[in-house]
Amino acid sequence: MSKGPGNPSLFDGSPASQACYDAAFDAWAAAKAHIHSAWMYNADPANLTRRVMRDAADLVRAHGEHLADRQDDLIARLEAPYAQRIQRAVRDLLNENTITEREKAGQLLVLADHLGLIRQPAPQPLPPIDPDDIDLICWTVILPAWPVQLPTA
Repeated sequence: MSKGPGNPSLFDGSPASQACYDAAFDAWAAAKAHIHSAWMYNADPANLTRRVMRDAADLVRAHGEHLADRQDDLIARLEAPYAQRIQRAVRDLLNENTITEREKAGQLLVLADHLGLIRQPAPQPLPPIDPDDIDLICWTVILPAWPVQLPTA
């Protein structure tokens, strides 16, 4: 079989071809492991709200009693998934060293109001899966234009 633009064949039976063919299976095994890991991360309800938002909610629980009836509302508003820009603003406030924890709780309320954070329904985690639940539907190999000029050492 000729290898040219009209009929490229990476798998022509040569040792290099066989190595590429075998590498595709190793790549799929690595991809499958990554897919499973990412899925299971999102199946854990604790991972659906980012740590910075959980830390902010914990700070309000511990030091926000002066917020009275707004304390529980603020906690619920903070315990939701938000964009990186919102997380960054919350993280910056939590890392502020010039104010007390009590003041941070009050500033979190001001920030939440300013950003328009609202109570959100709890996100639903993905159902747990086994690696055997992951199937390959399509695998694509992208070949360079022919002929390939390999650099000389």
